[in-house]
Amino acid sequence: MESICTLSTIKNIKDLQLLLKSLELIGNNRHIYILCDKETSDVINVKNNIHLVPTLEVPSQSRREMVKNNIWIDFMLKKCDIIDEALRYHKNTLFVDSDIVFLNDFSLGLESNCI
Repeated sequence: MESICTLSTIKNIKDLQLLLKSLELIGNNRHIYILCDKETSDVINVKNNIHLVPTLEVPSQSRREMVKNNIWIDFMLKKCDIIDEALRYHKNTLFVDSDIVFLNDFSLGLESNCI
């Protein structure tokens, strides 16, 4: 796996920071792509392998209101935008929600005959 991508807003900045710290602690050297709002990009410490795409427009509505107004799915489909961005530069990527924390390094076993 060459890259990891996620989506984040300033509302869940603490979750994103935990995700990034967990990847740092396990020795992750993969490229990390983050689709975010401008406020998030102002807070995140960009390192060599972190690529911010601060073009996310965050609706002012709550999730419940977004579902009711039929725009929640459109917002969730923004995940595809960051996946596409990562795939412009890498042959594969893993999308994870920004509230994920990795506790150990991970391998897909591609170096063996697992597949």
